[in-house]
Amino acid sequence: MVRKRAKEFVFTLLKTLNPKYYLDLGEKELYNAIRYFLTLLLAAFLVMSVLAIPKAFFIKSDMDKASTDIVEFKFNSEFETAKPVSIPKNSPVITFDTTNNKSIDTELILITDEKIYYNLFGTEKETDMEGYDFTKNRKGAANVISLIFLFMLPSIFAFYYLSYLAKYLAIIIICSIISFIGARIMKNTISYKKSLALAFYTSTVMVLLEILSLPFFIKKYLITYSAVGISSSVIAITAFLTLYVTSIRINGNRDLKE
Repeated sequence: MVRKRAKEFVFTLLKTLNPKYYLDLGEKELYNAIRYFLTLLLAAFLVMSVLAIPKAFFIKSDMDKASTDIVEFKFNSEFETAKPVSIPKNSPVITFDTTNNKSIDTELILITDEKIYYNLFGTEKETDMEGYDFTKNRKGAANVISLIFLFMLPSIFAFYYLSYLAKYLAIIIICSIISFIGARIMKNTISYKKSLALAFYTSTVMVLLEILSLPFFIKKYLITYSAVGISSSVIAITAFLTLYVTSIRINGNRDLKE
């Protein structure tokens, strides 16, 4: 079943990039178009994550090199908890506890008022919290930062997936409304439901260009602008609009003939 759906998804993806199949896509239900779009965005993020793995190693290397340039970096913290505070509550990743707890239980990071305890790949380590001097344990501090970042990745992934989903939905809905009004003015009889479905299908090129290019330094070639960490490519959006308008014209002309 999974293999069959994956095969169908790949075939549909290829069809969305070829105007020859836009008549077939125009016959599909809106529900199928939405399901395809959500799957496309998720698949694009998963592939992008794999492509970003080499970049993660470069970031770790840059962090190690940059730490040697810091001459002095100290901080103090003062906080108190009435009871252990675990995040998340079930299967915690990090726990804040000043109730005289000095050993890691199931969490990966334990922060007390005196020390930071952490489990790094099965090895428990600790770092002084009070008057902590980063420069005296550069490697240990870098490892803690890397560990925290590693376990933040699922949250980061979910945030960006939902953010790009909201962005694409806004673009698709706005474009579908404008195109539907324009089609009516041009006496194109295409329905709004079909117009919206085609917008979801033809968004493939926009999603792939923007998401898969994130790990690479090619933003200037795609004429990309960022706002609140969310990138938008002029080239990608233009490609989407070109294919979308083409799909509207193809399906609208068929409706007129019928």
